[in-house]
Amino acid sequence: MDAPGLQQTAMNTGPAIGVAPAGPPTAGHTPLGALPSALAVLAATAAAGALLATRLPAARTA
Repeated sequence: MDAPGLQQTAMNTGPAIGVAPAGPPTAGHTPLGALPSALAVLAATAAAGALLATRLPAARTA
């Protein structure tokens, strides 16, 4: 798979994978009551994604 294809795949699947973990901690709470736990889950997901992104290969110039 080429780099643009990999980037497009990440852009398409990233939001779904990033937002999905926020659902379970918010179940059964009012929207404002669920906000702190949802933000904590999303922050942890973003941090994990940023850590994994450091392992991606560097861009090559033509």
